[in-house]
Amino acid sequence: MPFTDLDPKDPNDTDRFTWDFTDICLTLGITMTGATVVEVDSTDTPVGASTVTITGLTWNSAGVVTALISGGTAGTSVLLRCRAIFSEGQKDRTIKVRIAHQ
Repeated sequence: MPFTDLDPKDPNDTDRFTWDFTDICLTLGITMTGATVVEVDSTDTPVGASTVTITGLTWNSAGVVTALISGGTAGTSVLLRCRAIFSEGQKDRTIKVRIAHQ
């Protein structure tokens, strides 16, 4: 599963993360109709008990998704999968976030 590795997130902070699907929207001339963000394991399966809290999910038809991520355990990493939904199907993008005190 390919993912983008991001800078550390402090477990005591809430940070905004963004997934950008505008390239797909522009290339195919389509709009995004929805999105979800979940924590997944290395096999891209949603975890049963998330180690972070995901709130404030927003998206727009142009293809930009944002979510607020809080918590986590220092010294670990989490994989966050954003699933963008289009009338023609869906596309996933996953980021890896290291949790570290800053």
